[in-house]
Amino acid sequence: RGGGQMRPSDVRKLIAFDIDGDGMLSADELAAARKVIGALRRSDDASALMRALRTGQLFKNPVLTSVKQLFAPLEPSPFRFERTPRADGEEEGSVIDTVGAVSHVLKSHVPPGLRERRFSAAGYKAGFEVAAIDSMKGLGEMCIADSKVYVRETDDSRPDFFETRSSDSFLSTAALLVPNSAVPDMRVRFLAKEAPQGLPFVRLVNDLCVEAQSPFVFFGEVDWHKCDVTSISRAPTDGLTVHDHIADFYWKPGTVFHSNRTFLCGAVARDEEPRGPLCAQIFDKIFYSDLSRAGSKAKAADARAPADGAARAEPTKPGEHHFSEKVSSLVGPSKKHVYCHAHLITYNAAGKLVDVWHLNPNSVVADMDLQVYKIRALNAIDA
Repeated sequence: RGGGQMRPSDVRKLIAFDIDGDGMLSADELAAARKVIGALRRSDDASALMRALRTGQLFKNPVLTSVKQLFAPLEPSPFRFERTPRADGEEEGSVIDTVGAVSHVLKSHVPPGLRERRFSAAGYKAGFEVAAIDSMKGLGEMCIADSKVYVRETDDSRPDFFETRSSDSFLSTAALLVPNSAVPDMRVRFLAKEAPQGLPFVRLVNDLCVEAQSPFVFFGEVDWHKCDVTSISRAPTDGLTVHDHIADFYWKPGTVFHSNRTFLCGAVARDEEPRGPLCAQIFDKIFYSDLSRAGSKAKAADARAPADGAARAEPTKPGEHHFSEKVSSLVGPSKKHVYCHAHLITYNAAGKLVDVWHLNPNSVVADMDLQVYKIRALNAIDA
């Protein structure tokens, strides 16, 4: 059978059209599924349609690592959840610190109050988004692990351009930070022996959302069956909007690696309509509300091919650049997304953290051990 043909086992995957997230397919949702499949299965997008349906990436937003919440699991989750015991009356969740907002990054804006203001990594278990070590000229992908900040250098005048540097302090226009005082709400684990081919990262995001029922931050160690990553290679500081100039900001190639141990940190939230105060704040700080509502305008897949024409590890298939937009336009505006923004640092053979990357959602988890912190409130430490 061709790549665009449905198999009997694919019928189960139609739960991806569960727009309201109730674990069932209504008549309207079945009509949406029929409309999308009918429009695309006999077109040039047929193979991309079936690949996206089978991997849980039907509504993937390539810029924001947005994934559709697939379902309240119809079978037991393969992940092991251990909730943290709480005293009677003890409130769940943690206050998570922030710097700036991701809108500053995507608009390449540096607020005057942040241009030279340094922040210490010493009080934080984990964190991510963007940072610089010396000056805003080097602003790049950032991840904090054990009170040390790791940044991919974007100042191309330096000999260590595009290498990862570490420090005890940093500059930033957008950061999400987990204080040392925060208490995890749960631990989630998965062992590769339980699924030799691994499990899609989007399934992890889905099941975490179902379990947490709240926006949350997560971090911990993950070994990957497949890890698809990218990184900004130009400092977003000069007013050039990132989503309109992807090729300028991502001219260095991403990569795909296998069987690498990493430290992963990210945040997840489900969009709401209307957005409550905390949801609105989270989307402004982490996901950029204007872009997430409008959908990706960027040709993000093009960013994976550098200017010199060198190939990425696994080339994007024809027809995938705008595929999520085609599906979304056919389904209509009622669908809601779960948004996940995550960064990771790879370990080398000696067990040293070495390279910071932005995680793409079409990755596959092997072993993992994560701590999950529900977001009770955000605290802007740059205010």
